Amino acid sequence: MLPDVTFRPSFLLLATFLYPAIAFAQTTPALRYGPPTPSPVEACYSSSLTAFNTLPALGASDTFPAGEAFSRPAASLNTSSKAAAYFGGGFQAEGGTQTRTIRPFSDLAAEIKFGSGGVGFDLATPLSQHLNLRGGASFFSYNANLVEDGLHIDGNLNFTNAALSLDYYPFHNGFRISPGITLYNDTSLNANLTVPGNQNYSLGNEDAISDPLDPIRGTATFHFGHKVSPRLTAGWGNMIPRKGDQRWSVPFEVGVQFASTPKVRLNITGSGCQYDTDPTDGSVSFDCGPVDQSDVQQEQQELQSDINGLRFFPVISIGLSYRFGLGGR
Repeated sequence: MLPDVTFRPSFLLLATFLYPAIAFAQTTPALRYGPPTPSPVEACYSSSLTAFNTLPALGASDTFPAGEAFSRPAASLNTSSKAAAYFGGGFQAEGGTQTRTIRPFSDLAAEIKFGSGGVGFDLATPLSQHLNLRGGASFFSYNANLVEDGLHIDGNLNFTNAALSLDYYPFHNGFRISPGITLYNDTSLNANLTVPGNQNYSLGNEDAISDPLDPIRGTATFHFGHKVSPRLTAGWGNMIPRKGDQRWSVPFEVGVQFASTPKVRLNITGSGCQYDTDPTDGSVSFDCGPVDQSDVQQEQQELQSDINGLRFFPVISIGLSYRFGLGGR
């Protein structure tokens, strides 16, 4: 038999107020046990923060000592980055060498180079941690004097080239791949052709003697590729090094410029002479006449066939570059 229990209104009222208070106390450690005791990790963090707050203030030109995280002006650091500098944060170290922070257009480097395009220069600036924008030009001129098939050739070989490239560094070293565009290409040969009087020459299918009264003369022009063309190179060396405070570098580059098929033009006038023997009596005559233009065209076609393979122009260079720096430390 259950005991007879009488529930009075006063007991219900008391239980209504006590139950929420007891539940709140059980879920609140401060009410159950008083102020919490810090864990060892919390205690270590608190003491480190207290020690940091006692460090002396840094001036605008102060830098951290060699061997610290980096030597960046203290004025450019907020409190969190200043703490990171003191406790080893900031730049990521690779192989014991500090990697600099790179911002777009924060540095500038210049290079003097020597190669297949002659003597030239390059300027480079960073776009990101793995990309540089590089532009430059090269120049070369050579006077050629030679004799070919009796034709005296006095010409000038000219290389003038300006290009823009995007240097991509896929790895954490100096290797790069550089797609680009040649913005201006003037690779050409312009020559004067002469055959002194009474000298033999060969032109197309004709072997003759230059008429002393109207000697053979003319011009030849060779143009290698369009003014604008794509290019692709690969190389080693970064004009804007990403590690440490390196200033000098020795970039090397090899690749091709995709030029169009080169064009050759010949313009030859004058008269040629030949000895003709009369088969009936064996007499010899010296007959002269204007140069046959079909022989000029045949000679031009032969030269064109010889240079058709020069649609890919080699790009090879080595240089010495210096990074000036515009604040990309």
